[in-house]
Amino acid sequence: MLRFLSPLLALTALAFPGPLARPATAQDGTYDMDCAVILCMAGGFPAVAECDRAYDYMIDRITDHPPKSPFGVCSMADGRSYDGYDLDYAIGYRGAASSYSCPAGTRLHLEAGAPVTAFCYQTIAPVIQPNGLCVDSYRGITAATFRQFRAELTVEPGTDAEWAAPETVIETEVAPPARYETPCGGGDVAVVGGGDEGVPPAFEDCVPAWSPPATEFCDFAFPLARANLHDYDLSDPRMERVSCGPGPDGGTAMAVRQYAGAEVSLMSIGRHAFPEAMKAAEVVRLSAEFYIPSSYDWTYAGRLPLGINVGPWTSGGKTGARQSGSSIRLHVWPDNGGTLGIYSYNFDRSSSGAVDRGVTKQWGQGAAKVTARLPRDQWITVVLELALDSPGADRDAAGISLYDAAGRLIGADSSGPRLTYRRAGDDTGFTGAIFDDKLNSSAARAARNQQYYVRNWQGQACGR
Repeated sequence: MLRFLSPLLALTALAFPGPLARPATAQDGTYDMDCAVILCMAGGFPAVAECDRAYDYMIDRITDHPPKSPFGVCSMADGRSYDGYDLDYAIGYRGAASSYSCPAGTRLHLEAGAPVTAFCYQTIAPVIQPNGLCVDSYRGITAATFRQFRAELTVEPGTDAEWAAPETVIETEVAPPARYETPCGGGDVAVVGGGDEGVPPAFEDCVPAWSPPATEFCDFAFPLARANLHDYDLSDPRMERVSCGPGPDGGTAMAVRQYAGAEVSLMSIGRHAFPEAMKAAEVVRLSAEFYIPSSYDWTYAGRLPLGINVGPWTSGGKTGARQSGSSIRLHVWPDNGGTLGIYSYNFDRSSSGAVDRGVTKQWGQGAAKVTARLPRDQWITVVLELALDSPGADRDAAGISLYDAAGRLIGADSSGPRLTYRRAGDDTGFTGAIFDDKLNSSAARAARNQQYYVRNWQGQACGR
């Protein structure tokens, strides 16, 4: 340290005629501060007021646009510029990987943009989201350290008074996202941020298992044109409640019709067995895209063609021992221009709507509901999810989530792990998909012909 005092005192005397705390002011007000940065950096920026100001001045320079060197010309009292130093420095750039460091065992993810995204992670795993998209999910996310500035200063190099100052390093931790996902195979960012309350649980080992074409549901053995519509002769064109053809955007879709003045009783569009991967799963997700025109009028509450069956096929309307299977169906309420939820045939429903370990209610009950208004004139994705616990554990859960055409979450709701879709002793699992269209009142008849569209059914098999 004694070796350092000589050049420090000499430089102080030349640059500042008065004490260090009261430096002289150069004509343009900057030269003295440049000298102060050299002095304070040489001393490791000691905790004195003048060095605090010098530090702030240096930060302003290195964060300028474009960045400047940590100090400029140091003019001494005799008018000469002080150049008795060697300076090696580097200014960090947030878009450069070399400006970051990560903890051992992690790697840096850096995405340039406005703003720059930088964090450290351990592994990447593909994940199937509830809306059917595949994303790469980053695991073990931690903060990256950004090195904003590094400097090595030597004053009076090559002389007896040479002094190598302590290295100056300025680093900050970059706040990492709670989760980060990108489309499988790379591309633009799909999801950044923490899980908002209401977002359905992310079972991260879901795999696509079923993706039938829309036309498959128009090719059942029984003609859909004759599907259980009361009061009409089979030759009446209004019997054609369902058909497949060009949808609103020209792609193939299934159109579901309601005719002016016609009763809309139960129409069983079909039941379709799941592939083995879904039958054996602990959690099943079933999704489809729906297009509801702005002119469509929901005349009454009822079922829409999306549902999951457990055990023997069940049509509901049964109590006690007469019910052998269970299911959830997509349900629409006419309030708020149309809201969606789950109509449930769980084994523990009751006439009061509460959970009851014996089936005391003949009809189904609501298990979850998204109260947000449905977007019109666009394809929205509806996802039903059913998670099964051990038979008889009474901790099964049903959930629903809705996404708009841009993939943004509209809303989500879940029954929570409290329902029973398998009773003690049941050795059944998931059976298949149920597609019904039904309004709950035969008196609720449309004032005009109308139709909505369905396409892109997707099934996923998940674990817990």
